[in-house]
Amino acid sequence: IDINEWSNDPEWQARISEGERSLSTNHLMGPGYWVWLIRLASGSTSVGIVTDANMHPFDNINRFERALDWLHKHEPQCAAVIEQHQAEVQDFRVLKNYAYTSQQVYSSERWCLTGEAGVALDPLYSSGGDLIAIGNGFINDLITRDINGEDIMDRALIHDKLFLTLVDVWLGIYEQQYTLMGNAQVTVTKIIWDTAIYWAVPGLLYFHDKYPSIADSMGIAMNLLRFSLLSNRVQVFFREWHALDQPVLSDTFISFYYFDFMKKVHIGMTAGLANAELEEQFAANVHLFERLAGQMVSTVIDAYTQRTENEAMQSQIQLWQTDPFLAELIALYQQENTSNPSNNNWIILSPQSLSRQEVVM
Repeated sequence: IDINEWSNDPEWQARISEGERSLSTNHLMGPGYWVWLIRLASGSTSVGIVTDANMHPFDNINRFERALDWLHKHEPQCAAVIEQHQAEVQDFRVLKNYAYTSQQVYSSERWCLTGEAGVALDPLYSSGGDLIAIGNGFINDLITRDINGEDIMDRALIHDKLFLTLVDVWLGIYEQQYTLMGNAQVTVTKIIWDTAIYWAVPGLLYFHDKYPSIADSMGIAMNLLRFSLLSNRVQVFFREWHALDQPVLSDTFISFYYFDFMKKVHIGMTAGLANAELEEQFAANVHLFERLAGQMVSTVIDAYTQRTENEAMQSQIQLWQTDPFLAELIALYQQENTSNPSNNNWIILSPQSLSRQEVVM
């Protein structure tokens, strides 16, 4: 399946100027679901449907014919293409309740769990591969120290707690968030946010091989805690924003590299920093996202403040303004924006949601 053939619009074709669109993982998204299109090394294309079962019951997609009927309803262009190649379908598989975790993954009694034996999360951002890589680093550290005769009891406890804390933060990016997928305004902003923090926090630490030694770095450990609190509250904010407004958006193209902070944190993963420099940069990254969160909340509040006729909106705005955590983020943003103004065009707002803001693409 070649997704490039799905449109003959020259403008759409020209959006991807480098690389090949059909070789990427492509996502078709709607309320409570996403569908992947992944070109495999064999030349075949994997098509996957992932849903929130509360919105799209499992029994509606657990047979090929049912899945095809479901696609006809929700992604008819995709369904039509699959029907054209129906004789070439190689297999059909289903998986229910695929996300799970463990109470413990590492033990000083010389056992560890890695990969799907321990934790499996949502496939949306392919975080399973990240958790395998991070987890194997922890395991390697424990094995090496044990072979060298060290007492690993305390370190096993710390690694276990740290890994499962990372899992909880990652889970918050997915859990209860499928309802947002039909809201392009919120979902696009969320994907920008999720990708940026992935590069700035877990990506930066992994590229610098820092995970196994976080136990020896109080500064990074404390900033990880700050980050986890921030990430969890922002994911709740996305749901609150979605409940407030579900505008119709279409035909808007966004590249991650439109935004300077995205370039900075992406390239920054491979900076090759010394330990002291890494601690400083990690703290700066967490601070950056506290400021960006304040900018997002402030921008969304400004966009809806004029809508005085909508009591639900005004009630939600008041809750945001009186939330101590959010108020602190807004204050940080406003204070620093005075001397160092930053563009807010990464926060996607539909024309009908705008007051003083403009969408710049």
